[in-house]
Amino acid sequence: MILTENFLLLEPGLEAVRTRDETRLLAIIDELAEVGIKFFSGTILQETADGAIECIKSLGLAAAEGNMNSSVLNATASLG
Repeated sequence: MILTENFLLLEPGLEAVRTRDETRLLAIIDELAEVGIKFFSGTILQETADGAIECIKSLGLAAAEGNMNSSVLNATASLG
């Protein structure tokens, strides 16, 4: 389930893929990855973390389709 707060980052991330703006995409993936840190510190719910993971996966797949290697590696590291 992608929650609204994560979805707000998904659309700009997909736009960054469309425009091949690697720097912006990396920043968005990093921002989504910070949600995981907040989850493990107990400040957000599992559902929110799950939404961020889904967004990272979607952006990583879109980056792979667009041959944006740095973003694919960043997404993979964030999910790891």
